[in-house]
Formats: sequence, structure tokens, C-alpha cells
Amino acid sequence: MSSHYPEVTVVNLPSSFMIVSSFTPSYSLLAYLFQILGTVTFHLVKGNNNKHEFFWNFNTFFL
Repeated sequence: MSSHYPEVTVVNLPSSFMIVSSFTPSYSLLAYLFQILGTVTFHLVKGNNNKHEFFWNFNTFFL
């Protein structure tokens, strides 16, 4: 049951990111900022076992 919950976040987060990025003209800058945020989140998650932050970080690098 727990394996299905991260899949929902993997599907929902990129779609919301695309909606936000479509309204922003500077897409490359936004993606660069999200990569920096993802790196910071990844280092924070190393101490915690939070699946939401881990999959959010995975999506930022996937985009």
C-alpha cells in the first residue's frame, strides 16, 4: 500500500510544475532554481526518511 502513495506525488508534482512554468517566461531560470532547491532538499532528506521530499527532489532532477 505504501508503494502507491509516492507514485501519486510523482504524477502530481510535474503537472503542477508545468502549469507554473507555462505562466513564467523564464523557464530555464525557474528550472535552474528548482534544481538548486532539489539539491538542498536531497541533503536534508539524507538525515530524514521523508518520502515526500525525496520524490519531490527526484522530480526536480527529472525535469
